[in-house]
Amino acid sequence: MVKHPQADWLLHLAYNLSGLMGNNRTIITSVEKAAKVVFALKNYARFDYSGVKQLVGIKEGLETVLEIYHNRLKQNIEVFHTT
Repeated sequence: MVKHPQADWLLHLAYNLSGLMGNNRTIITSVEKAAKVVFALKNYARFDYSGVKQLVGIKEGLETVLEIYHNRLKQNIEVFHTT
């Protein structure tokens, strides 16, 4: 047992610091996910309305759609790439 005059304060501080580390990891993960969605939306927004037909990369388009809808996809769905 800790018998330091500030033992309660030290335990409270340690508890708060451990919570901050977990919160920090959550924030970093959320920012990374948001950055991917923003990147995908920016790629999607580059659609050319001129009416001129162009070659496009289907793979990139599908990756963009999958990134945008990542959180809406149900669990246990797998996407396979075949060539």
